[in-house]
Amino acid sequence: VTNTATNTPSATATTTNTPTRTPDQTLEAEQTEEAADVATERAGNTQTAEARVTDTPSASPTQTHSPTATVTRTSTPTATITLTATRLATRTPTATRTPNVTNTPFFVPSSIRPQTVLCPGKPSSTVKVGIRGRITFTDGSLTRLRAAPNGPIIERMPEGQEFDIVGGPFCGSSYTWWQLRLDDGRVGWTAEGEPGRYFLEPAPGNEVQNLRALQIADTNTQPDVHTRAERSSAVIARLTTGDRVLWEGRLIANEGNSWAIVTTYNDASGYLLYAPSTAIEVDPQATTFGIAINSQIRILPDGDFTVLRGEPEITAVSSRTLRANTTLTVTDGPVFEDYFMWWEVRLEDGTSGWIRDIPGWYEVLP
Repeated sequence: VTNTATNTPSATATTTNTPTRTPDQTLEAEQTEEAADVATERAGNTQTAEARVTDTPSASPTQTHSPTATVTRTSTPTATITLTATRLATRTPTATRTPNVTNTPFFVPSSIRPQTVLCPGKPSSTVKVGIRGRITFTDGSLTRLRAAPNGPIIERMPEGQEFDIVGGPFCGSSYTWWQLRLDDGRVGWTAEGEPGRYFLEPAPGNEVQNLRALQIADTNTQPDVHTRAERSSAVIARLTTGDRVLWEGRLIANEGNSWAIVTTYNDASGYLLYAPSTAIEVDPQATTFGIAINSQIRILPDGDFTVLRGEPEITAVSSRTLRANTTLTVTDGPVFEDYFMWWEVRLEDGTSGWIRDIPGWYEVLP
């Protein structure tokens, strides 16, 4: 199967709830009392029209980028990615082409909404996997980092301490739990807060973002990215099922069609013939609910023929294709690259590699 994906988002930071402080003793008491009743709640698939890979077993699951036109780039944008996990990989574009269209772009209202309530009956969340966070206590109390939700304490963190949020959420014992990675590499879990009060918040400059991307649906249509909003114009990139391009929500009306102004993973700006049935809007930073380092995940039918790669990049060498029902252990991540969140996984035979996280392709095992 041939898959091509994209990179270099332009992100707009949004800030949610303002945290209110609470003593650490309250959290400790409630966690201890309810430790025996921890329940794992899993959220449903948040993408109702996820792309499904339709390769046959005989297909080679390598991914290639086949431009048929040279794009002249005349300006130098800046890109900022605030997903700053320890192994976060980014790409800085060197140039981008200014689309040569006289039509005035119009913006499409976003169908992507920040998912603020993650665990039923719990308060809205201010954080998500992949961003930098910090402790919000201001009264001198210490926040407990645990080996597992409600598990043994492995660290007591002071107010202001920062960390990478690398897993979760886990719903249980009246709290929403997140997996954290400290700067020394240690990994553990901390409850976000209690009704009306928070213990965690995004670190300054790392607020939850609302990026928009288009993902090619599982159809017979394999659209191209053109240099102009015209079918006869040169092709920048050929897309196939599961590929993504960054989209700012702008459309151009030309030749009786709607064209999305997009950016490919090699930083080329162009036009994609837009139809909601073939180009589905997704949050490129979304992760499988509850995924975390050391967790086990199983590939669902929609993830059949998942590609295992040597590095967290679309162009990295493919080492194996994975079939539905394969069980994997998450060993590292997340890394945001080519408009996907990536996790390093280990197979039962010891083989390791990186996979793209597309919600609906995997489930976290209890």
